[in-house]
Amino acid sequence: MAGKGITQDLLKEEILRQEDMRELFSFYDALLTARRQILQDLPPVVPADEAGAGEFAKALNEERYAASVAGPKIDPDAFAGAFQKMAAVVAKKAPHLAKAARFYAQLDPSTLPPFDPAAMGSSGLVASPEAGPAPEEPARKPALSIPENPEDPEGRLFRQLYTNAVQPFFEKFALELAPVVEKADWHEAYCPVCGNRPAIAQTIGGGARDLYCTFCGTRRHYPRLACPHCENTDHEQLRYMEISEKPQYRIDVCEDCKGYVKVLVQSGDSESESFNPFVADILTLHLDALAQKHGYSPNPQHPAH
Repeated sequence: MAGKGITQDLLKEEILRQEDMRELFSFYDALLTARRQILQDLPPVVPADEAGAGEFAKALNEERYAASVAGPKIDPDAFAGAFQKMAAVVAKKAPHLAKAARFYAQLDPSTLPPFDPAAMGSSGLVASPEAGPAPEEPARKPALSIPENPEDPEGRLFRQLYTNAVQPFFEKFALELAPVVEKADWHEAYCPVCGNRPAIAQTIGGGARDLYCTFCGTRRHYPRLACPHCENTDHEQLRYMEISEKPQYRIDVCEDCKGYVKVLVQSGDSESESFNPFVADILTLHLDALAQKHGYSPNPQHPAH
């Protein structure tokens, strides 16, 4: 990946190049395309009264992420359409899930439960739907009413469809709040917009580490010698795993909370290139497998303070 932007075009190239990953990458490519189409059609989603009152800036300066003040405005019809679009993609691109997905795609939109932040997964495409809360929040039991589907008895597919359907609204939310976030003095490990933990990071030319949220897409700087999950700064407990055959990758790990974050190490001339964190997360699935094989988690339990 060195010398190229991390974009969806690169994902399409990898679909052609990696025969063993072709089916999986094609599936994610279709989901990303559907999410982008939904995003492009959305009206503004930031509540105007909250933005005008500066409540978001105030929250960030108080170490509260923006969505804890007010989330994006989500039109029920637009959300139902997004959900059905996601279900249609899965029905077409994932044969083993097709029957369950077709059931959801054909649901009467009026029967879908309204959006509930407590029922969301952590990052949509590739993360587990069993998300932990942001560090300062108590865990909440989702109260999502899931339609009965014999092909998806535990509702796991429904939750993933639900999370993917709401993701474009949060990406739009993050884009609209970007000027506020950029001015904030944010030092927390979790995302300043949606509160999720990071999954992917980037360093350029050996410099600072940028963390990316793979739910809303927000980028923020974070110290290299600090765990982005538990904020541990003991350098003896922070290390990284190198990928010998692919030096552009590494995995930063913490021996305290056993968390990890995937890192793309870019050359100094890559600073102006595009970096799509959703694509980067997909193209580094092998790093997730490696880290988890060694006992690390993308969503570790936060140590007690």
